[in-house]
Amino acid sequence: MANRFLVFLGHGIPAIAFIFWGLLLFLTNAASRFRGHEKPGRLSLITKPAEFYILFLGSAGVITFHCILQPTRSYPDLEHISMAIPFMIYALCLRSKLHLPSAFVSLMEAAAFAQELFLFHWHSTDHVGVEGHNHMLLQLIVTACMFSSLVEVFVPQNHNAMMIKFWKSICIIFHGIWLLQLSLLLVFPATFLPLGCQVFVRHHQKIECGSENLVNQSKAMGTLLFSWYLSLLMVGSAISYAVIERKTLYNISIWNEQDEELP
Repeated sequence: MANRFLVFLGHGIPAIAFIFWGLLLFLTNAASRFRGHEKPGRLSLITKPAEFYILFLGSAGVITFHCILQPTRSYPDLEHISMAIPFMIYALCLRSKLHLPSAFVSLMEAAAFAQELFLFHWHSTDHVGVEGHNHMLLQLIVTACMFSSLVEVFVPQNHNAMMIKFWKSICIIFHGIWLLQLSLLLVFPATFLPLGCQVFVRHHQKIECGSENLVNQSKAMGTLLFSWYLSLLMVGSAISYAVIERKTLYNISIWNEQDEELP
């Protein structure tokens, strides 16, 4: 049981951090939109420190896990540590007292995702089999996160910028969900893999199946889960955004009525 818990933490710590980060960004954008404008105002006094602590503590948790709790010193573990460091640097830029321009901070965020994509693409483990297929799907999400951060740099602060921020928050939430799925796959393989596939630990977790047909079934199951999670996120984000826009339009109509009543 202890070994399973450690396996879960390897992907679970960054997964939970990404989910909370994405939810924080989504709620921040929603609150700003409710007020009828895109500038966060006083809300940033709360959200910026919260964003810093989520990213910094999440990155520190990954580094601590691989250096202290499970110090295998394998190449995959070193790669996971290397993925966490850029997000810690980005968190420090958010917290910086130098008042860095928002465009520069967005570029640092994009660089953190680019570093993660680079290390996942040239991962020291092979890209074949079930685990490689799931990592390939993860790269699609990381790419979407990276491009959404880059687009923020070039889109002016208007309604389109708000849409990009919503898109980025959904991508980051999906990032965390898929990492959480990978951790559950390694801890409870019987739930997500066909009979005949198992997880072996040889310096690193590896999924092995008894035949090529079982490998293809496992890949198809992963693809379906990816598609279903994406569909659920699309439905949830569409409903949430519709509620936000309806509330915003209602607030704007109330403000207009109050302005007309003023002498």
